[in-house]
Order: sequence, then structure tokens, then C-alpha cells
Amino acid sequence: MANEFGPFYHRNKATGKTADDLQIIVDVSNDTDYPHQGTSASVVLDRLRFRVKETANDGNAGKATLQIGVVEENDATNGTMAIIAESTIIGAGDEHESDWLFFGGIDLRVVSGVLTLANAPVSGDLTLLQNDQGNLVDAERNTNKSVGVGDLVVFLDETTDGGTYEYEVQAIWRAS
Repeated sequence: MANEFGPFYHRNKATGKTADDLQIIVDVSNDTDYPHQGTSASVVLDRLRFRVKETANDGNAGKATLQIGVVEENDATNGTMAIIAESTIIGAGDEHESDWLFFGGIDLRVVSGVLTLANAPVSGDLTLLQNDQGNLVDAERNTNKSVGVGDLVVFLDETTDGGTYEYEVQAIWRAS
């Protein structure tokens, strides 16, 4: 049996968002700010909970969804992610709050551009996932950086302009 470490907990929160926004939940290459046992360890997502709310709307026009995913590939232009959880479409003062989602352990390893141990739909190309973005904020840890393959991220996708949103994600993971 492999050694396991954790569980570890992290919360992301963002307010006043009026455009697409992306934050890192777990950075698999950073074992200082996102605790796990070194970059060779597997990071396994156990539980996830999220909430998204439209707090203001310009003429009932704004629409958005919140997606949680694992970065499968990226370069200096864009990237894609495997979507493991998603809210309903939010608009006109709507709010979506999930219960705790229990995954039974999704290993965040990506091999040849594919999340290896989960079957999940893949996003289209997202410029916020490019590997030289350098300005993705984790407000709770006060870090700015670019995403990498295998990172767990949260993406606010404003599909129709005109809204202001807030969101929160809580994640529990372990390393082995």
C-alpha cells in the first residue's frame, strides 16, 4: 500500500467578476503553497463543493457558468481542461450551490493530454489556460502564476456580457 498524505483543504473565492475568470485550486507542481508530497506524488481529489451567484445584472442580459476542471494541455496560446463539475447557467440574480461532491478519488495525472483516471468532457480552447499567462490569482494564497498540465482550476465562463458574479470553491485532496 502506498503512503498517503492529507487530506488537504483549499478554498478559492472571487467577487465582483464582470468577465471570464480563472483561478488555480491545486497546483500539482507547487508542493509548498498547495501541500502534497513532491511533484512526483499523485494528487487525488476526494471532495469538491462550489457556489456561484450573479450579484448585479445590466438589463438582465448577463449569463455565466462555473466550471471546475483539470488542465489537460496548454501552450503559449491557449489550453483545454477536462470538466469534472459545472454549474447551471446563472443569470438575473440566480445562484447555484452544489452539495459536497464525492469523487472517490480522481487522480489529477494527465498523460499524453488526457486525464487518465476519469472520463470527463473537454473544454474548447481557453486563452486563460495559456502557460505564460502569469497573472492567475489565488486570492486566498495571494499567488499569481500560470497554470500547468494537471492543475485543478475553476473557470467562470461569462457566456453573455452584462453580469457581475461571485463564486467560491472548496476542495479536499490527498497525495499518494
